[in-house]
Amino acid sequence: MYTKVAQPGWVSIVPFLNVFGLLKIVHRPMWWFVLFLIPIVNAIALIIVMNDLSKAFGRGLGTTLLLIFLTPIGYLVLGFGDDRYVLERDPIFG
Repeated sequence: MYTKVAQPGWVSIVPFLNVFGLLKIVHRPMWWFVLFLIPIVNAIALIIVMNDLSKAFGRGLGTTLLLIFLTPIGYLVLGFGDDRYVLERDPIFG
């Protein structure tokens, strides 16, 4: 999945760095990493980021739910599927 968006694949296996890579893919500010460190808030931030990730590949709610509940399988679907990275939104105003 990371190589589809022109990022090095090794970023995905390095702890903490993979979160920064994911935030870069979905065009969220890097301070969102702090949200992942706060209990309960991290669950909400994760849902938002996974929704943004599915939209970045042109997918919908089904893929968002797959990414939330079965994250490794969702990553495989996005990484090895025919989907293309189509995120063309303004990172601030959506």
